[in-house]
Amino acid sequence: MSTGLKWLCVAVAIPVVIVLAAIYGAYWYGASALPAEIKPGDREYPAGIRRMYWHSLGGAGDIRIRRLNPLTMTWTVFRTVENAGNGRIEPSPPDLQLLTSVARTRISGAGPKLPAFRRSLAEIALVIRTSREWSARQVIDTALAEQWFGRGARGVDEAASTYFGIPTGELSAEEALGLLVLEHGPSYFDPTCHRDRFVERYKFLARRVGMPAGDDAIGRATARLRTTECH
Repeated sequence: MSTGLKWLCVAVAIPVVIVLAAIYGAYWYGASALPAEIKPGDREYPAGIRRMYWHSLGGAGDIRIRRLNPLTMTWTVFRTVENAGNGRIEPSPPDLQLLTSVARTRISGAGPKLPAFRRSLAEIALVIRTSREWSARQVIDTALAEQWFGRGARGVDEAASTYFGIPTGELSAEEALGLLVLEHGPSYFDPTCHRDRFVERYKFLARRVGMPAGDDAIGRATARLRTTECH
């Protein structure tokens, strides 16, 4: 190999090493804020609710969680930012939505509070770790058990009791889908305070999961709904 070619290889290698060091350094800095062991939730939900949740996020077929690493995660974030900069707002992949939901809930519930930059890196590190350490069932069950549904309810079980006064096992398919509407913004889509928004979102998700989206379906979704004061 000629001297010129050697220097060219070195010139190319140095920026690559610097970029890789920055990516993995940021990952380990975020990961250092996490506990050594990250346990999934112990609640197991019915397959029907899992499947409905997966489809409501845009998933198809079986629930699948990719095994991420710092490089693939960086590429995903880069593509999202690039698309947004070009005016293309595309939804995140369903598995990434699940992982992000769990990470944000876990980090926000942990104490003490982290500085904003390290908090963001910790969330990314947690997304990567859970994608590699948990099964797909554990990821989606934990998301269902820990997601915020508004009105003081965290998780589907509390939401079923708060909004309908019944246990999760007694929810109709329409009521379960109604709760998933709230998962996307409890205050914004509250069916008592913002019924028009709720109905619009319900119809969108119903079409996505393959359920009826007419007035009768919406009536079944809200017939047992407990009302609340609106502010």
